[in-house]
Amino acid sequence: MPTTPEDSPRIIYFGEYRFDLEHAILYRRDSIFRLPRKRTDVLRMLAERADRIVPKEEIIESVWPDLTVDESNLTLQIFKLRRDLERDPKNPVYILTAPGIGYLLRSEPPPQATPPSNAPHQPLWRGSLRSPQWILIIVLIGIATGLLIGERVWRSRDLPPAAVRRLTSLPGLECEPAISPDGTLLVFSSEGESNSNRDIYLKREGNEQPIRLTDHPDSDGQPTWSPDGARVAFLRSSVTEERKTRLIVLSPLLGSNSVVNEFEIGEVDGGLDWSPDGGYFAITDASPENDGMELKLLSIDGKIRDRITAPVKGKKTSDTNPRFSPDGSQIAFLRIQDDESSLTDLFLVELSVGQASRSIRQLTFDQQRISDLQWMPDGRSIIISSDRDGQRRLWKIPLNGDPPVIVSTITDKVQNFDLSSDGRLLTYTQSMQDTTIEIRPLKGDGQTSSLLPCQINSSATDDTPRFSPDGLQLAFISERTGRNELWFARSDCTSLSMVPTFNSGGGPGSPRWSPNGRMMAIDRHDEKLVNIYLVNLADFTAGRAPTLRQLKSSDHSRFMPAWSHNGEEIYFQSGHSGQLAIWRENLTTGVQSMMTRDGGWEAQESADGRTLFFTRRNHLWRHDLLTGAELELPELASVTIDRYWSVTPQSIYYVPRSFGVRPEIYRYDLQTGQVEKIMELGGFPASFVPGLSVTADERLIAVSYISYRMGDINQATGWNNF
Repeated sequence: MPTTPEDSPRIIYFGEYRFDLEHAILYRRDSIFRLPRKRTDVLRMLAERADRIVPKEEIIESVWPDLTVDESNLTLQIFKLRRDLERDPKNPVYILTAPGIGYLLRSEPPPQATPPSNAPHQPLWRGSLRSPQWILIIVLIGIATGLLIGERVWRSRDLPPAAVRRLTSLPGLECEPAISPDGTLLVFSSEGESNSNRDIYLKREGNEQPIRLTDHPDSDGQPTWSPDGARVAFLRSSVTEERKTRLIVLSPLLGSNSVVNEFEIGEVDGGLDWSPDGGYFAITDASPENDGMELKLLSIDGKIRDRITAPVKGKKTSDTNPRFSPDGSQIAFLRIQDDESSLTDLFLVELSVGQASRSIRQLTFDQQRISDLQWMPDGRSIIISSDRDGQRRLWKIPLNGDPPVIVSTITDKVQNFDLSSDGRLLTYTQSMQDTTIEIRPLKGDGQTSSLLPCQINSSATDDTPRFSPDGLQLAFISERTGRNELWFARSDCTSLSMVPTFNSGGGPGSPRWSPNGRMMAIDRHDEKLVNIYLVNLADFTAGRAPTLRQLKSSDHSRFMPAWSHNGEEIYFQSGHSGQLAIWRENLTTGVQSMMTRDGGWEAQESADGRTLFFTRRNHLWRHDLLTGAELELPELASVTIDRYWSVTPQSIYYVPRSFGVRPEIYRYDLQTGQVEKIMELGGFPASFVPGLSVTADERLIAVSYISYRMGDINQATGWNNF
């Protein structure tokens, strides 16, 4: 049946590009040219009305429908589109500006087929090696060779879609699915209706309602099946930190006995898998040599612990997520550098030889975050969930040295997953989370804006708030453009604008204002390491792209910058000494020195420059910058915190780590040592980000929290299209 013009796909052509309006896909020649979501939305808006001026207001309303954004956001997206698509972005040919009105995409007619030539036919092989015919042959051979070499990669770009169905829909977060050996049962951890600590649930095939197997005030997770499918082991983590994590076995799960008994095997530090012969567990345990973590085999009776890995000498490494190969001869695991999950690679250790002869083989060299891994049934490859190409995808890692390949078109960000014993079923967690920033007044002195309290919120994450030294502006990190970017707002949540920092790759994190408010220190994950940059805000104020200065290079990652009170030095965390500690760099001389002796995580200097406050093992400490003496704050010795704390000249504000109860914000008086509760948090703290900031005069407080979180478990068939 012939295709009518109405049936034809709506395609807009310009230069070497064509834009498919129906599917919002941009092609460059014959390949998909991928753009971030916001840039695609802007381009689609212009392509819908190609060769006509589209007013700025209409573009902003279409691309940011639920937000009040500054025009500079659109200007930035147009700037990036021109940089991506134009040969000379400063002299654009296709994306044109109508000053004061809007923008126009100039299209071109579709290319026409080349008419047949009337020239006499001549064999392609005639002529010299320099003739056009031979050059064409050589070029074609080169193209064919390249296609053969890249065949695996190209095949992975056009995989048929997987068939996905939802298995669970309980309130809160369901995660860590594990499929029974016969494929008929599923266990997982869930917050259930309480939205607090996790328990273990069981779901039978065809039964819509999951069965709750555990009910304990501690948090239960990481379930794994015994080889015979009759028992489930899991880890129970204490919410009070009075006990280590315990390895528990549930039995029986089958048969007429409806009572499920718990048996405690022993204390571990994390990581769990059951060996194929049923005799051992692979676990993660603390290393006796440093603060790192190593893998051990724990006998089923809990009496024998066989060490199978050890931290790398001179480095802080943590080995976790052990997974036995199908035949039990090997264990695949993740090795994390410097206790930073964004610096992770996949490794393999042989079990078929004695401890002294065991070799460890590295399978990936990306130093990108891997969240989970599972073996394929044939034992020849491992599937990982990784953001190694900038997006979280499932990758096949062959053991024979072939390059990794994308193995699924599932668009959900797969964090943790499991495979059925035949590899046909993929069960995974589809999680969704949003974070909000809230600014509240602390003092009712009449000077606070009548607009407060207020919120900075979008459909993407908004977190990491930091007040400027004068308290009039707030810097924060948002993913509303499709990737982490640095944003500014007034302290009444108005006048939002984005500060362009990096054109590609990872975005900024952990922003800190310089004491004079003219610079911003950030950390950022580069190709292999996390580095610290200084952003010149004066450039941005003047309407120019801000210049960036990287701190002195190092072979170790550096995180979480903090300024000295005079702006002459930068504190940061690094594992350069073999353990994570607080370091300091002089910005004039470049000299770096280690500040804390027995480890350290995040630092803030006092306003008078006499004390360095820092966290060590989730507790607050002080370091005397004159004497070097270090002392844990005695009034807060029993308080555990993560990155939710902020220092003012008179106080430290903080949020204690809590489980199952609404978190609260406290104030610690630096003079008297007294502690008082300030207010409840609007939601639960986000992980791994600094979520609390207080103005120097303690007039305003900004806090980010999880405003929306859920996670369902999905199951996919036809996922392994490779």
